[in-house]
Amino acid sequence: MRNLKILAKILANSVHMDVAFEAVSTASCDGKCIRIPQHWGLSNDPKDEIIVRGMMDHEALGHGRFTDFKVWVQKFADHKITNLDAAIHNILEDIFIETMAMASKPGTKNNLSELVRVLVDTEDFFGPEPQHLQPEDGATMLVNALLIVCRSNLLPGQAQYLGSRAAAYEKLCQQAFGPLWTQIYAIAAKSASAQSTQDTLELTLQIKRLVEAAAVGKLPQPSDGEPNGEAGEPDSAQSESQGTGKGKGKAKGKAKAKGKGEAESAEEQGGDGDGAGDGQPEDQGKGKGKGKGSKPSKGRGAGAGCADGEQIQSAARKLLEQSNDEMPVVEITEAASQEMNDSKHTRKAVSDPTCGEWPTLLPPQPATLALANRIASRSEDIIDVLKTMTHAGRHVGLVGKRLSSRHLNRVPTCDLRVFTNKSHARGIDTGVVLMCDFSTSMNDPISRQDPTSRATAANGLYVGLADLLDEYGVPFSAFAFNNSPKSIKLTDEDWSTNRRKLLVPYPCGGTSAGAALYQAVAEASQLTQQRRLVVLITDGDTNDTGVLDAAYQDAAELGIDVVTLLLGDAHSLYYEGKAERCLTTSSLVDYTVKAVEAAISD
Repeated sequence: MRNLKILAKILANSVHMDVAFEAVSTASCDGKCIRIPQHWGLSNDPKDEIIVRGMMDHEALGHGRFTDFKVWVQKFADHKITNLDAAIHNILEDIFIETMAMASKPGTKNNLSELVRVLVDTEDFFGPEPQHLQPEDGATMLVNALLIVCRSNLLPGQAQYLGSRAAAYEKLCQQAFGPLWTQIYAIAAKSASAQSTQDTLELTLQIKRLVEAAAVGKLPQPSDGEPNGEAGEPDSAQSESQGTGKGKGKAKGKAKAKGKGEAESAEEQGGDGDGAGDGQPEDQGKGKGKGKGSKPSKGRGAGAGCADGEQIQSAARKLLEQSNDEMPVVEITEAASQEMNDSKHTRKAVSDPTCGEWPTLLPPQPATLALANRIASRSEDIIDVLKTMTHAGRHVGLVGKRLSSRHLNRVPTCDLRVFTNKSHARGIDTGVVLMCDFSTSMNDPISRQDPTSRATAANGLYVGLADLLDEYGVPFSAFAFNNSPKSIKLTDEDWSTNRRKLLVPYPCGGTSAGAALYQAVAEASQLTQQRRLVVLITDGDTNDTGVLDAAYQDAAELGIDVVTLLLGDAHSLYYEGKAERCLTTSSLVDYTVKAVEAAISD
């Protein structure tokens, strides 16, 4: 069981990227922040974790680091970009950024190939089976072919899942487009050696011009200077059929190829050709190709295929006619998000902290308020720390001014921190999340030593601690949980407003501590403070120990401290060695205050 939101946060932290959970259906990145659908939740499906890891690598390590979003957006204003152009650019940009991501972090290769494995059988990505396409489906055919063939040939690890479909699409495109397909792929293959988004845009525009020329019967030949070789540097790409470096072979006829690194077909030129060619036996020549690309296309040479001149011109015209039709999904993150949204997955949402079912909150009992007022009297040490660090921080903020004398009587004697200069004083850099169990059993007395009800003690602790933290500006939030968590006070809410209209939860329902701790960790993960503390208060075993285990693990990976307090004398095997047992109200207060003090003063 994994919380997909927390997993996304962990992965984003590893590449120093912010994460925002929003009401969107598709994950995306703008170079600074990754936006994640807020409905992602707890998942039992191992495929979900594969999808999230692949998506985060693609967005954070790929687009986040290497895509120039200014160029990406500006292209629509600077060029007459059609839907077909945009789809092709997306494909080429993904090849570029994933190639760069794999070079910067080797584990990315496995994550992305595993993502492809999961998506390869979906209906939303990698297109329909080629035999289901008709000649009139020109744009769809071309886009799907570029998507699959480029990924299969240019991205390591993906051919094992896409190879057979890529070969079928290549054959189909040779029949439909002939040498037009060969030249389009030769340009597209350069994306593996691109160095910027501007490079991939230039490649896209080359393909656009190539199709426009073919539509008026002016398809350039290799001798006309159009790139038609192995996938190498952006200005010297070649496909395998047009030269993979050095190749030997004989073409039928006697003419010598004029193109850079390619033997022209015997049907058009004839003769023994000196050109780079490592394609089909009847088209092989010899020559030297230039480039360092990945595995290229295994199509035939520029003059091969079943399409004649009129058919090529007609196919190119059809592409232009369909260029603003709706295109297939080519962005792998969009396809992955669609798969995540599929109802087939066994997934349940993490409760929204502002929603969820919960009985009506009630005004606190007098005993709760009395206990809250006692918190300050048992918290002298933490108050000293809070005062010192708070006023030291304020003093530093008043550069060039003296420390106000009214603050001095509130600073412990000989505590020199108040006199430190700007480079040493740091103020408070801690955030606190309090998560209290309010299941039915919290109506019981704490123990035989203390007849106070557990709910009263928890509510008193919540109110008293909130008063204390709010006074000294420590960010905090508070939640109650039974079968699901419910917010009482969120970090950005004003406590003084809540305090004037104070309402507290009343115990009911069961205990799902795992889902509750995940909510607390999710809340803490959004805090910007250096130290983040979660205090989990419960009174017995939970019905979701697997989720609770995963929540503890994720908190540790995020660097969030979790202190668990077991209230009462109920026997609980799960919490043995994991929680501090509190048999009185005083011990509950003492353990909580000490945990907060340690987090603040560390």
